[in-house]
Amino acid sequence: MLFRKTISFALSLVLGLSALTYVEAQQRPINFTECSNYPPDGYKDSLELHVSVDSNTGKADWSNPLNDFNWNDHKQTFQTFISSAALQLVKTALDNEDVFTSENVAKVLKMAGPFGDEMEQISALLDANITDVLVYNYYYESSVACTSTVVNGAGGTIVHGRNLDFTPFNGAIFEMGVHVSFYDAENYKPGSELYQGQSWVGYVGLLTGMRAGAFSVSLNQRGGDDLANNGGQTFQNLVKVFNQPEDEKSISYALFFRTALFQKDMTYSKFTNAVKQLGDERKFVNSAYVIVGGVNHGEGMILMTPEGASDDQGNSTKVAIMGGTDEASQSQCTDQYCFQTNEDNRGGTDDSGEQFRYEGGVDNLEAAITKCPQITPSLLAMEVMTVCPTMVNTLGLGPDNISTVYTVAMNSAQDYFKGMVVAGESGGEEWGSPGECPPGDEYDLPTREEEHSKNTIEVGAIASGSAMTAVALRRVFLCLLVCAGASLSF
Repeated sequence: MLFRKTISFALSLVLGLSALTYVEAQQRPINFTECSNYPPDGYKDSLELHVSVDSNTGKADWSNPLNDFNWNDHKQTFQTFISSAALQLVKTALDNEDVFTSENVAKVLKMAGPFGDEMEQISALLDANITDVLVYNYYYESSVACTSTVVNGAGGTIVHGRNLDFTPFNGAIFEMGVHVSFYDAENYKPGSELYQGQSWVGYVGLLTGMRAGAFSVSLNQRGGDDLANNGGQTFQNLVKVFNQPEDEKSISYALFFRTALFQKDMTYSKFTNAVKQLGDERKFVNSAYVIVGGVNHGEGMILMTPEGASDDQGNSTKVAIMGGTDEASQSQCTDQYCFQTNEDNRGGTDDSGEQFRYEGGVDNLEAAITKCPQITPSLLAMEVMTVCPTMVNTLGLGPDNISTVYTVAMNSAQDYFKGMVVAGESGGEEWGSPGECPPGDEYDLPTREEEHSKNTIEVGAIASGSAMTAVALRRVFLCLLVCAGASLSF
């Protein structure tokens, strides 16, 4: 027990405090005047990987890319990632806890269903130890600085912006960014993907994904008020993954998103109800913000799942919905958008870089909406996601501090998905062109009364199941479990 507390504290210093070090020692900007010292980083194109999936189970075949992608080109980069100080400390701690036993590794792979098979495939393709691949695929809990927003956009649609901020891991993370498109194994045609997402080479889950005509989703870590404890939380979550009994399966968000995106009949409402119920039942491996966009104006939501190990964040999933009138909705959303960083209560209450990352991002978003009410994905990216303070600049950072590693803009209704990777030290270019602002002086929104009525029903449906009966929910979960070969194990 003493060792576990000591290593958790050490991890907090290396991982969790990296973000706080950035706030304090690196003088992270606390206002727009200081933003001038943090010009936006340049971007580069993502790698492209087209993968086929089994039409019955959703299992991906990573070994036979459908496009020109060579796994041999990425073996050394993966080893650079694994050898980073942050990851080595985690691995050493886990070794000392005896979690990497052959029995535990076999159990984790089995519980992951088809995703376990995929991880073994990745291990072979990258010439990597299977334990390294497992830690790599369950490591996201250390990230503390993501931003996601869903906005009423042009043509009555929803625009979804997402920055994923992460530890650079010796710079390797900037070389591993990949846009993955998943195709029906029997009907491959570029542009006809079943779903897609932004990820990293060798990472089988999705933290950012979209199914055209259905929904888009991104994950932010729910840091709470004490970001310094995130390092210890990472360690505890990984121990939980390896040591949990088979009959007490915890679900990884990244693999759950893959499962849900694969389902051809999955909708915005079905997905958000599923996340709400699984969060209420403490089924996820850790707490998080799940940001979801639908296809029509008003279909924007943030689901705040609780931490399974404590009651600090409440016993149930909080729901913030665009146009909602409850406390959570009023805190994180308006009639036109929802905006989320990594804390409840609009980014915290202290006068810090973390608070400004939220407040400044909202100011930029509202200015962009005022400038172009019919906002597009490109405008959202250029006016909000790629500028200070939402873009967490790598300027002056050490090798293990948090920085933005990719920016994505999505529009499920229009089948638009674009992800760009931060160039790191290699310079780079702008994310893209903002393009023209579509005509229209105001959003094509229902009246406040109509919007409130619609969202009251939807929030009530999520809270009580009045719009989706318990039977219907069970069918959704059964489909997720059976169609994907029990891949909800994680």
